[in-house]
Amino acid sequence: MEVRWELKNKKTGKLYWLTDKEFEDLKRLGLASRYLVTEIKPLHTIKDPLQFEIKKSISKKGDKRRE
Repeated sequence: MEVRWELKNKKTGKLYWLTDKEFEDLKRLGLASRYLVTEIKPLHTIKDPLQFEIKKSISKKGDKRRE
């Protein structure tokens, strides 16, 4: 099952996450008007993460800042 819908209760503010089947059941019962409905879209996958290097600066004696 894949969670695809985020519901926020208009009265209490509680969040719920539903699959397609659960959301269709909620609409069929007529309860969808009680919630703010947002579709959850998948993010792009990260193929090449950025690499960060921490180097010690060589400016002054005793200066310990990093670049």
